Amino acid sequence: MTIKSSFIIFLLFHFTLLFGQSVDIDYAYNDDKSIDFTYTKDLPGTFSAYIEFTKSDNTTDASGWYTLPYRSGHLFTLKPFDNNSYIRIAYRTRIVRGILDPKVDNTFTYLLPFANQVKTKVNFLRNLEKKYFGQVNPENWKAFQFYSDKPDTVCASRKGIVVKVTNQHDMDTTQYYSYSSRKNQITIEHADGTFARYEGFNGNQIFVETGDWVIPGQALGILSPYDKKGNYQLRFAIFYLLDANTDFESNTSLKERKCQNKYLNPYFMTSIGKTQLTAKTEYTSTIPEAIIIKEMSKKERKKRQKALRLCQ
Repeated sequence: MTIKSSFIIFLLFHFTLLFGQSVDIDYAYNDDKSIDFTYTKDLPGTFSAYIEFTKSDNTTDASGWYTLPYRSGHLFTLKPFDNNSYIRIAYRTRIVRGILDPKVDNTFTYLLPFANQVKTKVNFLRNLEKKYFGQVNPENWKAFQFYSDKPDTVCASRKGIVVKVTNQHDMDTTQYYSYSSRKNQITIEHADGTFARYEGFNGNQIFVETGDWVIPGQALGILSPYDKKGNYQLRFAIFYLLDANTDFESNTSLKERKCQNKYLNPYFMTSIGKTQLTAKTEYTSTIPEAIIIKEMSKKERKKRQKALRLCQ
């Protein structure tokens, strides 16, 4: 049996995004006067919650970061020092997307984000957040600009879950742009806590939705013309959550309290083998079966083999 206690002083946090989607931290008071903290969320992907106890009478101060990987789960239990008295608490939370400073394999091999045997020229993007928005540049910034003269199909570079899809923008092809924030994009979370961000889609030709699982080489969408020049660009980056502000009393502006991401310079599989990309160089994509199945479970591999046999 669990009940809510009138003895608990609390600040209940409700993290709400568009369309009513949310991440909730809640508690339940048990018969033995302990308190169970749990979470629920209807958003795909992993979140991290910082819970700060401003009052923790008759119990341990459990302030700290907690990972929220599933749709719901148990976070921790507060037990009373004195079983004859109630626990009295007050707390506040901050929730951010991602795993805080995850263990990342920097040698992991990604696919080039295109279909098999596609040639593409790559360049490196400069970070413009400081110039246009006054924000601090991310640590180890690295992002790629893939060029094409046709509307290529963009494919997943690694297995993961789609956590964000933006598809409402139409590029103005009557103008020239050095930078535009109005880009359709897909963000995919990987098993190790990294994210891949793909930008530059035709909003009417995106093939995945939030919550979908994708495998390496799976089609995500079609590129859109970037501007009046008529070329096509995929802007691509791999990053993870490095740090997040936990100063609730801070008077700093929102841009200064933004989460800090760390960007990777990953290895890609190309027609010349595994390599880190060099600017102003043309590469040809290749999709080995070994990379497609690398992160698959045994059940997923069997399912894939069965599907391939049926197609033969």
